[in-house]
Amino acid sequence: MTYLRKAIMVFSAVLTVIFTAWGQTAPAPEVKTGTLQTGQMACTRPFFTNGPSAELKGEVTSKPKVPILWKLERSKNNAAGSYTVSVDALARVIDAEVLQSQQPNKFPAYFKACVENTTSFTVNYSLSIGPEQD
Repeated sequence: MTYLRKAIMVFSAVLTVIFTAWGQTAPAPEVKTGTLQTGQMACTRPFFTNGPSAELKGEVTSKPKVPILWKLERSKNNAAGSYTVSVDALARVIDAEVLQSQQPNKFPAYFKACVENTTSFTVNYSLSIGPEQD
């Protein structure tokens, strides 16, 4: 592990402790929209949460409304290559959530949402990631 990677991990841990101690409120959901050609993927920025949830919402907004691949990924330390898939689904519309009450071992963690166009069509999408969304 390089010195820079260790420094980033330590800095990240320190920020986590500080924000937790201050009672930092959960961040607002990040919304991302765009167009994907066949085989393209897009992801949100990671967000950190102690719980109670991380929620992915997504929708294909173009016609034809074909199913595409949605993923909710998590990492304990936000290091490159450390993300594992918590939820993945092939769908036109998705609303998926990881709940701390049901999976306490998944928290605290960084979560990000990704979408991949596995079809032969160009698709427009809307994607959001954040704490539980109404």
